[in-house]
Amino acid sequence: MNYLRSAVVAAAITSIAFTSCKKKHTTSPQSNLIGTWKPYINVADANGNGKWDANDAVDSLKSPYNLQFVSGGAGFLMLPGTSTSIGNFSWEFLSSNTYLKVTYPSSGSTTQHIDSLSTSLLVLRDTTGISTVWQVFTKQ
Repeated sequence: MNYLRSAVVAAAITSIAFTSCKKKHTTSPQSNLIGTWKPYINVADANGNGKWDANDAVDSLKSPYNLQFVSGGAGFLMLPGTSTSIGNFSWEFLSSNTYLKVTYPSSGSTTQHIDSLSTSLLVLRDTTGISTVWQVFTKQ
């Protein structure tokens, strides 16, 4: 009987040890951003309330270029459907990964709030213009 009890206790301890040592798979914002992003839609805050809602205007005039983010803070503007780069930029996260700053060598930089960043969706919010604009990208 003691042997059985010892075996059960040993199995329970082993089970707890393996369960507590199991690594959770999480991805970092940097690893989520790496890759090529295709513009999906732009949304302008038509009613000026600072929120994306049903009254806002969806703009079909989105960027004609894909954004390709690579590790180390480099990036490229890409022609859709090709591997042709037509420009480069550098990028960095700011404020605990809540803002994305993109700097173009010839035209300066832009900083946008990251509303959503996953392995397949990137939503940036720009509040520097007359009204708030959301840019939505999907990962290719």
